[in-house]
Amino acid sequence: MAAKKTPSELIWVLIPVAALIGVGLFVRSLGKKGKGVIMYDNGPSEFFSWIEVTRSAISTAEGFTDQFILTDRLKMNARYLGQFILDPIRVRLEGPVFVNSWYRSEELNDFLVESEDYQAVENSQHLEADTADVHFNFEGQKRNDLLIRSVLVEQVPFDRMLIEKGTESRPDWVQLEFNSERFENDQPQRGIILRTTNGFDWVEWSRSKAEGIYL
Repeated sequence: MAAKKTPSELIWVLIPVAALIGVGLFVRSLGKKGKGVIMYDNGPSEFFSWIEVTRSAISTAEGFTDQFILTDRLKMNARYLGQFILDPIRVRLEGPVFVNSWYRSEELNDFLVESEDYQAVENSQHLEADTADVHFNFEGQKRNDLLIRSVLVEQVPFDRMLIEKGTESRPDWVQLEFNSERFENDQPQRGIILRTTNGFDWVEWSRSKAEGIYL
């Protein structure tokens, strides 16, 4: 009959077990956060820089210096958006996709909400760095219809695509969102498409309607 282990002996048995459990939980957390992401030095993705994430014409003009501070969480969100959505579009278009606005600090977003010149909301997804307002130029003209076509053809996993102002066939810009929380919880992106002509009233489109216009 085996002798019973003393409390001190049990501790030395349990420590390696606890360590293995901890390593397992750590590996599992890594698997959810940052899965499929490449860690580029100069930006969130191959074709976009950290400057494009943090700077906008408004932030520069108004001097929002905190706009340039990105936490690790914000950087990871920007990587998701850049690598899963913006890079594939950039490759298909074979030309630069211009960023109007990506990350917004709380101070900048509060300024935009209070201003009468912008249609910003308090809970803007820009605060999380996983959404960006973008546009595409072709032969000297704004051609966001081609940008939207690329989104649909490439079937990039957007959570929401907001087609903003301008005309239906030639919108002024497109806002593309990737829901990082859904991704890390193994939930699919929703693929919601919204259209606005004034920044206040939104109409939800089916994917088939968008394909009928842009494909």
